[in-house]
Amino acid sequence: MESNGERFLDGADFLMIRVVPPDESQALILDAAAAHFGPDWPLVEGYVESQAAWLAPQSFQSDEARSEHHSRGVEPPTWHAVSAAIAIVASGHERSLDAAELLMQQTYSMRPGSAAMVLGPWWLVRTRELGESALKELVGPDWTVVHDYSDALAGWEEATEAVSNAGLTEEEEASRLRDLGDAPVAHRAVVAALAIIDADGAHEKTREAAEFLLDSQTRGGAAHALQGAQSLATHYPDYDQWPLRLKQLNSLSNVYEPVRQFIIDLAETLEDPLARATARYFVASYMIQSVNNQDTAADERMAQRERAAELVTGLSAGVENKTFVLTRQGPDGNDLPMTFADAEAELRYSLDSTMVGSVVAEVRARRLDGMEDTLAAYAGRVVLVDFWATWCGPCIAAFPELRRMADDLPEDRFQIIGVSVDEELDTVTDYLADNPLPWVVWHVGTDSELVRRWRVTGFPTYVLIGPDRKILGKHPGSFNAEFRADIEQAVRGLDGVPVPEEPGAS
Repeated sequence: MESNGERFLDGADFLMIRVVPPDESQALILDAAAAHFGPDWPLVEGYVESQAAWLAPQSFQSDEARSEHHSRGVEPPTWHAVSAAIAIVASGHERSLDAAELLMQQTYSMRPGSAAMVLGPWWLVRTRELGESALKELVGPDWTVVHDYSDALAGWEEATEAVSNAGLTEEEEASRLRDLGDAPVAHRAVVAALAIIDADGAHEKTREAAEFLLDSQTRGGAAHALQGAQSLATHYPDYDQWPLRLKQLNSLSNVYEPVRQFIIDLAETLEDPLARATARYFVASYMIQSVNNQDTAADERMAQRERAAELVTGLSAGVENKTFVLTRQGPDGNDLPMTFADAEAELRYSLDSTMVGSVVAEVRARRLDGMEDTLAAYAGRVVLVDFWATWCGPCIAAFPELRRMADDLPEDRFQIIGVSVDEELDTVTDYLADNPLPWVVWHVGTDSELVRRWRVTGFPTYVLIGPDRKILGKHPGSFNAEFRADIEQAVRGLDGVPVPEEPGAS
């Protein structure tokens, strides 16, 4: 596509938004647009300002700004400004640093316009990689950039906490927080840390830079965290903080598969007993999850189960009473310390009682009214356990279909138990006050022992349990017609099934 001609933008806009061309064509259009716009910083700056005005909370805007906000009707376009930013970076323009940062920033914290939405993941990957590569070259392995960002972030967090704890009215608090502005942007610090670890251990701040990448809470940080962990494993064989770092990495393992593989590999190479046992715990968890994955082939399922059993057996040998990095839930819901012996026992429970085909041991939890409830209370019925949260869009979207199914199936044969993983009980009760559900709801909180023992790693997750307490299936993801058919078949098969005896508590 030629980048000159008065109708270039009309044609490019049409292709970007309506035709959705292949990736190669998208790249050609974006490159042609960069040539068309050139290193036009005012275009980029105008986009940033209009996007900020568009995204600004309405309560923070003047009457004139609110009026303009409503009159626009659509979000400002993105790809024109991004094209100009690409040209700025390529030309060595004096605003190259800012342009490179925009290429990273718009993929993380700005809502792209309609063209960007159409381009989808390709758009995000290309612009992030371009921005990160350019920014790393411009900033270089400069530890002061990392240090200054960390200080600025600590100061901002302290100031916002002071405002939140000052007992101000809602309006006063909002005004003070607006004056403080957004948190410092981490991109320059991140690329400086990446440049430091790229020096292959030669930089004096290699360890600190690697730890910063693990600790930096930026979106898209899973790949950066892994790079930091790989640097620590390569250059610091006696590193003494692996249990903590493994916990951090494990929290990223469901969104970035290479992290999971790194932990699996590390479990074979770590020499420190505490670190090795910690890695084995997480690897055993992955194996158990794989066994329950409906897409896992039968022969692979058996192999994964055997491998998990091997990892669990003797996991805590020699470190039984040492403190594990995770906690367990006490009777009152508070977190309690957990030993490696506790961790091994938890995995054993998962193997024996939460796998598809296993008989579930007794489960106890609290309903929203504070009363204790048990799975045994629903003996003789098919039970669908729904792990959900108010912040989970697919969870909420499934409720109408779950309602219809609950209405269609007899109460004496079928029961839904919703298990809320929202952090705060009030969040759930407030939501249900406006959106009541006709079934039992338990609240277990974030990272609860029940969620961990049952190896629930995404939401919603549905667990189908038969009247004999045998797990009939696990279904992570959106509720669908096929899974509903499985539930209805289980209910129809209830005739002649004996009600199980009261199980023992676990």
